[in-house]
Amino acid sequence: MLSKLFNQKYNTLFFLLGLIIFSGLNLFSAACTELHFDEAYYNFWSQSFSFGYFDHPPMIAWLIMAGKFLFPGEIGIRIFIVLLSALSMILLWLMIRQYNANALIFWSLIFSIGLIHPYSFIATPDAPLFFFTALFFYLLCRYLKNNNFQNTILIAFAIALTIYSKYHAFLVIALVIIANLKLLKRFSSWTILLFTLLYLAPHIYWQYENDFPTLSYHLTESHQTQYNPLETINYILSELAVTGPLLGWFFLYILFTIKPQNQWEKTLKISGAGIFIFFLLATFAGDFEAHWTLAAIIPLFILSYRYVSENQQWQKWVMISGIINFVLMLALRIIIASPNSGNIKALAHFSHNRDNAYLISNYAGNKPVLFQDDWIDASLHQYYSGNSKTASLNSGFYRRNQYDIADIDEQLSDASVVVLTRDSLQFKDYQRIVTKRKTFYAKTIPNFRSYYNIKMKLEDVNITDNSLSINVLLNNPYAKDIAFGDKDQTQSWFQLWTKKGKKWVLIDEKETGLMNLHTNDNINQRIDFRVDTNILSDQKIYLMLKIGELKPLPSKCLIKLQ
Repeated sequence: MLSKLFNQKYNTLFFLLGLIIFSGLNLFSAACTELHFDEAYYNFWSQSFSFGYFDHPPMIAWLIMAGKFLFPGEIGIRIFIVLLSALSMILLWLMIRQYNANALIFWSLIFSIGLIHPYSFIATPDAPLFFFTALFFYLLCRYLKNNNFQNTILIAFAIALTIYSKYHAFLVIALVIIANLKLLKRFSSWTILLFTLLYLAPHIYWQYENDFPTLSYHLTESHQTQYNPLETINYILSELAVTGPLLGWFFLYILFTIKPQNQWEKTLKISGAGIFIFFLLATFAGDFEAHWTLAAIIPLFILSYRYVSENQQWQKWVMISGIINFVLMLALRIIIASPNSGNIKALAHFSHNRDNAYLISNYAGNKPVLFQDDWIDASLHQYYSGNSKTASLNSGFYRRNQYDIADIDEQLSDASVVVLTRDSLQFKDYQRIVTKRKTFYAKTIPNFRSYYNIKMKLEDVNITDNSLSINVLLNNPYAKDIAFGDKDQTQSWFQLWTKKGKKWVLIDEKETGLMNLHTNDNINQRIDFRVDTNILSDQKIYLMLKIGELKPLPSKCLIKLQ
């Protein structure tokens, strides 16, 4: 009944009013909320222009870079996310106008779907992915009706921008192709492929030049765990929550059961349902993050709008859901922007980051700061302290990230550097720094050298009873010779490690003794370990090299005992 008040004459006005409220809330959150650690990490990316970065494509870094040119502070980092979110709403509005558009139902649905709102102001790759996926579906609707040259070029551009945002775009594109196999007979489809590859050429070249780090990371390192049935259950519950939380079950039911009226709706259904099914199956191979299905929200929203607009008995419930969610999200935005958010575990990452940076800076002063195996705190400290010489020092225990490519620790060679760790046993003497969330153990190292670019290559492994003999080749890429074992900083050990769950366990170690490694040269070393090979036969064993008090080098060798 309320929807009758929103007749066609006032629909555009009410839509614009809703857009102002939606964007106003996003501007408030963008300006008043401290950065999440992911945002601080992407801000680190934005300090140098590139066609690629370690974890994701470059779009988010470009947007942050452009925003900081316009505004300082958090608002500068997020301003283009707010703008793209507003444009996403306009695209959704244009796409549902074919269903007798009603602004009240539209905004009720928008506020009923929780997953839309965090990524309407938080600067992560998901925000541009959402916008460019919406643009892609909008242009796809036009292309299916008329595959002229203009629509062909535009849709290729949209596909490329979606891929430049996040690689989840490949899943969307694959599902669209599955839904439209007949399109492969069109000459224009291959024209789209050609122009998409041309648009992506700089990024492809960057990946090639850097040995495809992103592909390697996501396929072999990221989210790889043994199957846990609870992951699958958590995924289902999480998706019910983020697509609602009140009516998520209803919107998912519509997506999976609605009968498409045309090829475009068929594409929407297969794409949306396919994304949810894909990540459900992915839980059998690893863990998940609830927001990975964000691109599926676009087809879910459009098809849900069509269903609700055709079934008036559901309009009241969608409006009630929208009002309740709006009030809850408004309260949540206010809480996140306040200092009290630190008292809530789920929101703690949005608070006290500035205070923590101040505490660490009190000890470090103007010295460079390196966080051992900690890209999260390195990114936050760099932003809130303003210390550009801040980085994560990534050991063989830790996952690779953009700091490995930036190689900041090598730029600090021979400087006086502060190294912070969460491991109280790492340093013989240290300064304890207690922040709002963590305790760090800091040490100032004069004439710092990490030696983290030394490479190891396994040459030969011989196994006998209780003995493991290894030949390893070491490469020195530095412009200086390295003399191992001549002082504390270069006292070194070859170590055998295995990983049990998330914990690394030391099996055995042998001190290298005095060893000279000349610049740009290789040296072959033989190490004999005393180990029970029967116990180790079912585990992954890694050979690592530890130099000084830093954790082992990133370069490590997997030893196959079978």
